[in-house]
Amino acid sequence: MSRFFARFSGLWRLVYARLMAETTLTLSLLFGWIIFVALIAAIPIYTDAVNQRMLARELSDQPGRAPSYAFYYHYTAGSSLGASYENLVALDQYMVNNLPGQFRLQREINMHFAASTTYQLYPVRSAAYSQRKMLGRIAIGYIRTLEERAELVEGVFPPVEQDPANALQVMISEAQANKLGLQLGDRLQLFEPGGGTEAAPRTRVEQDVVIVGIWRAKDADDPFWYISPAGFDETLMLPEDTYRALAAEGRMPVLLFNLGWYQTYDGSRIRSQNVPSFLGRVSGAQSRVSTLLPGTSLDLSPIAPLTRYQRMASSQAVQLVMFLIPFIGLVVYFIVLVASGAVSRQRLEIAMLKSRGSSSTQVFALYVIQAAVMAVISIIAGPLLGRLIARTIGATYAFLSFKVREPLDVVITPAAIEYALVGLVLAMAATVLPALSASKMTVVGARHDTARRRKAPFWQRFFLDFILMGLAIYAYYVLKQQGFLIGLMQMGSSNSPYSNPLLFLAPALFIVAFSLLAVRFFPILIALPAWITSKMNGVSLLLALRNLTHSGYAHIGLLLILLLTTALGTFTASAARTMDDNVEAQIRYKVGADVVLVEAAALLSDFVGEEAYEDEDGNVVTPTSSIPIYLVQPVEQHLEAEGVRYVARVGRFKGSARLGSAPAIGTVLGIDRYDYPRVAYYRRDFTVQSLGTLMNRLALQRDGVIVSRDVITKSGLSVGDPLAIQGLIDASNQAVNFVIVGVLDYWPTVYPVDGSLFVANLDYIHESTGGEKPWEVWLEVRDDVGYDALVQSVDDLGYVVMHGSDSRALIDEARQRPERTGLFGFLSIGFIFTIALSMLAQIIYALLSFRQRFIQFGMIRAIGLSSAQLALSLSTELALITLVGVGGGLVSGLLTSQLFIPFLQVGFTAAELVPPYLVNIAWGDIIKAVAAIVITSLATNFGVIFFLSRIKVFEALKLGESLT
Repeated sequence: MSRFFARFSGLWRLVYARLMAETTLTLSLLFGWIIFVALIAAIPIYTDAVNQRMLARELSDQPGRAPSYAFYYHYTAGSSLGASYENLVALDQYMVNNLPGQFRLQREINMHFAASTTYQLYPVRSAAYSQRKMLGRIAIGYIRTLEERAELVEGVFPPVEQDPANALQVMISEAQANKLGLQLGDRLQLFEPGGGTEAAPRTRVEQDVVIVGIWRAKDADDPFWYISPAGFDETLMLPEDTYRALAAEGRMPVLLFNLGWYQTYDGSRIRSQNVPSFLGRVSGAQSRVSTLLPGTSLDLSPIAPLTRYQRMASSQAVQLVMFLIPFIGLVVYFIVLVASGAVSRQRLEIAMLKSRGSSSTQVFALYVIQAAVMAVISIIAGPLLGRLIARTIGATYAFLSFKVREPLDVVITPAAIEYALVGLVLAMAATVLPALSASKMTVVGARHDTARRRKAPFWQRFFLDFILMGLAIYAYYVLKQQGFLIGLMQMGSSNSPYSNPLLFLAPALFIVAFSLLAVRFFPILIALPAWITSKMNGVSLLLALRNLTHSGYAHIGLLLILLLTTALGTFTASAARTMDDNVEAQIRYKVGADVVLVEAAALLSDFVGEEAYEDEDGNVVTPTSSIPIYLVQPVEQHLEAEGVRYVARVGRFKGSARLGSAPAIGTVLGIDRYDYPRVAYYRRDFTVQSLGTLMNRLALQRDGVIVSRDVITKSGLSVGDPLAIQGLIDASNQAVNFVIVGVLDYWPTVYPVDGSLFVANLDYIHESTGGEKPWEVWLEVRDDVGYDALVQSVDDLGYVVMHGSDSRALIDEARQRPERTGLFGFLSIGFIFTIALSMLAQIIYALLSFRQRFIQFGMIRAIGLSSAQLALSLSTELALITLVGVGGGLVSGLLTSQLFIPFLQVGFTAAELVPPYLVNIAWGDIIKAVAAIVITSLATNFGVIFFLSRIKVFEALKLGESLT
């Protein structure tokens, strides 16, 4: 046993020495571990926080005045004789004693009532019932703890001990007493003639009651009163014990006709992952309640909002994982790269340990213990960093843009720990697997591996790069074939628009395949410059190129990670910018301008009188037309409103043009050709000609019209041909003549599914149709002026705003949707980490290359090369790898963006696919990322030059021998 502990402690000392000896590699590997665990843990942390907010929003829509976790169990007898006393007692005991335990929540409000069926109410007099006037129908009942929630207007609370043979002492609500004109001391009689059916006989009731108190609620807004106090106006109140005694004795029929239990709970402990189990407990409680008192219904509960929430939230984590798969894979590769570099550095040390009696298992155990140390640190730091990442993601406004707003309530949930543990297992596997084969190495094998040229990696030997590229091309073909269907989801489907895994896996697969192919052809790419350099003078450049061509496999790690990070960063930034632009484009297309107002217009007359004439009989006839006359205020005064820069009129009409046998039915827009371009949203792909060109044509051709492309396709007409449009003149088939001056594909506020579109001069339409008609007011407004302030300012000018739309507010609202915030937040964080890994990989490569080639450097110095030449050679190597990696990554990222980003436009309706995606290459973000990589490369080169300038020949030979 002592020998075991001695060996174990020896392993720990060796592990500690190793970790301290390779500080840079250790910290780099630990950085990769922590980032990996943090990214994975951030997914459930963020989804839990945002789901919690969604859950609160869903529960805030509860009907009436009920709080979030409120339950109302209700029983009504209907045509039966009511509940039995035994059922009441059993159910009430369950509600009071067992329900909180069933829900596992703290109860806040416990309200219970019972009421009888309604009886006829008469004043007590000597006359027969048939000769007395009935005051109405009324029930008797009780409310638990009424004495605490009610105050007496007059009288006292009824006593508990009462004799039903005498008049029952009851309370009546203040409102009912005033309605019936009753006072304290009034003696009344409850009457029920009896009868019923043989199956459900009704007992005759003649029960005297006397009013001893008049009550009202202390606070009608108290959450206790989910059922308003007014709901108990037609119930005479007794103490609970008195009423239950009557029910137990069966002194009056149908006393347990109407029963209710209203309870609220503190649901702050319920997190998103607890919702399914909580719903199961609620269902179990409902089954138990139905067993204890059949017919009891759950009229109020959070079941509906919780179920709705669960449906929305169930796939969020899966979708985010799909988005993060490329980033997670990149971090795993980084860990493998660093771990492999560390193992390669230690191969002679491993062989030495083997030669001195250590077994392969013991050597492998060293790496497992090292990984365990990192795992302990990572499981502590990873979730904490993940929590910070989740909070940062919650503040995301757009890609790489963050906005201070209400922070998310982020907590490290059990699911986050589970995700983190899964991440640890993957990170540990990525770390120790390179050591598995190295643990079997001998001294001879290690020396042999050092001397010989490295073998091609397995993926090159088995042509995995070509296979992956074939799969990527096939995935693109599938997406292309699906075409419109990939974007248009079925209306009402519960699936997310982004639930198709091909949308994210296909571009990632293409990037990986392209990068692997670039690595395969890298030596061939360098071979030509190396051959040319060999014919020229100069040693440094030739040495660098020869080293890259003859030992190209040694550079695979850095080259591949540069290719992957640059390509993934380019695609991520471009996809995010494109999706962000598309959100804004969809909203601005739908609204048309910054702000669109619809204002009231005065209707002066329903007709226009024409010149009178006499008919054949000499009668004076005044012909009329059904064309209405409106008084519409000029729009120019809107420029005086707060924040308004420009204003334009837009008239919207229904119209049709007969094109052979089939008419083109759709919308006619009347615009002011000078003002419209100043305010309207427009994009270059909406029309073939520029907007300025089309407006100039409308200016030159007063009766000109711009038509949608389907009109040209159906009719065979072309620019310059006449076109008659009907429907513009009210109650008339008379057409208005136009001349086609342009063709459009898209136009703000009108969708292709809405039919054909015609855009013409508004003034010409008014002249041709008999006068001005109401129009929409399109405005360009300063960003600092809100919609409410604008409307108030417009109203102050004498306009009457009926309704309107503010595209700026809609865009801001869309950018704050949780699913969008999560997507752009994780893309932003992934982009930042991608660039950081790329920079760190260069530093690690330079460090490993510098140390592993010390003996080579010493020999080169010994044959006459200066430190400057050696530094230039090594710097050239690193610069060429960086240049090819960044350049190839840019080509890969740009190509991937152009091929796959258009497929990311998805929606539930055809209108949501308009306007189509315009791929926006995020050059600003890409340039910043490339600049960071280049700066890191330059800094690394300077470091290499600095260290080489300080190394002596004998030191290089001696140190190189020990390191290699």
